[in-house]
Amino acid sequence: MATVAVRRARWFFVLVAGFACAASASDLTLDVDEVNKPWKGDLDAMIQRGTIRVLVVPSKTYYFVDKGTQKGATYDLVRQFEDDLNKKLLAQQKLKGKHLKVKVFFVPVGREQIARFLNDGLGDIAAAGITITDYGQSVADFSVPLYTGIDEIVVSAPGVPAVQSAEELAGKEVFVRKYSSYYESLGKLNKQLVARKRPPIVIKLLPNELEDEDILEMVNAGLVPRTIVKAPIAKFWKQVFPKLVVSEQAKVRTGAEIAWAFRKDSPQLKAAVDEFIRAHG
Repeated sequence: MATVAVRRARWFFVLVAGFACAASASDLTLDVDEVNKPWKGDLDAMIQRGTIRVLVVPSKTYYFVDKGTQKGATYDLVRQFEDDLNKKLLAQQKLKGKHLKVKVFFVPVGREQIARFLNDGLGDIAAAGITITDYGQSVADFSVPLYTGIDEIVVSAPGVPAVQSAEELAGKEVFVRKYSSYYESLGKLNKQLVARKRPPIVIKLLPNELEDEDILEMVNAGLVPRTIVKAPIAKFWKQVFPKLVVSEQAKVRTGAEIAWAFRKDSPQLKAAVDEFIRAHG
């Protein structure tokens, strides 16, 4: 387990250390020290400032750097948002000049840092495959969903008896990050199990630096017996890690929604993001 965590931590350090090398041509015109200073405001102020800071979590799925080039599903979508926003602002004559566009600046963070960075003014949007949860809604506002109807399911290691339902996890060990919707889902399920006089699930915490695909790699190798992940992620990485036992019928959360997050009381930013998502959903 330590080997995967150490490798993940080293990869995170390399990604952040090499981020400046991976910046786009437009990023190079930004004053990085100025961008990283605490600052709060809604979209109108971001337009005047010329920058929108997007918090991203390094991940082989959502955001990564490959040979000096930023890539990933989140990177592509955010760049499209940047392009669409600038076209609308130009048409509305809200830009300072034709060549003075609003620039998106990517800020790599850990998942445990997202809420603090948003609320301390160190980022404006968090785009990291975030599930809308009760805790999340208490610390941030969310866009309309990017994805809906997402189930969180059990994935087991080879040789570990598969479960047919989430309730069969009673008394068993399940490994997840604390800063994840999975941890919240298991906590709710445990309350239901205890109310039925059944033993609670034994929740084992993994380092927050590990992303879903890292944990699935550990499960595939038999380093941990089982975990919880979003069904689409489990199905995708099953192609890479064929020993995974994916139990689609064992759902600890159903109908989850994935969205972007931002500081509360940012109605202009929310309206712009919602319009973009509805147009490209």
